[in-house]
Amino acid sequence: MFGTTIAEMVDRALAEGAVRLTLIDPGRRMRKYYRLGVQPNLFGGLDLVREWGPIPGGRRPPRIVEEYPDLPSLLARLGEQVKVRLNGGYSVLA
Repeated sequence: MFGTTIAEMVDRALAEGAVRLTLIDPGRRMRKYYRLGVQPNLFGGLDLVREWGPIPGGRRPPRIVEEYPDLPSLLARLGEQVKVRLNGGYSVLA
């Protein structure tokens, strides 16, 4: 999604539950994805779920779950993660 802003991606994560980014470089034989998901937890807070791996993935991907007490703190971290991935060459999967 060329021209998509970080704020639009954060809104998308909240609406759809996740943002999926891909990095495909045929010259380096590289095909990988990074998924940032948002979900409520049992303690009244929110979790940011990060998963990554090769495309196609044949096994369960590595996963990190970060707990946040409120939406503003989660949104700040989500925005940081999206920015890092975009600067690293990832693009948003439509």
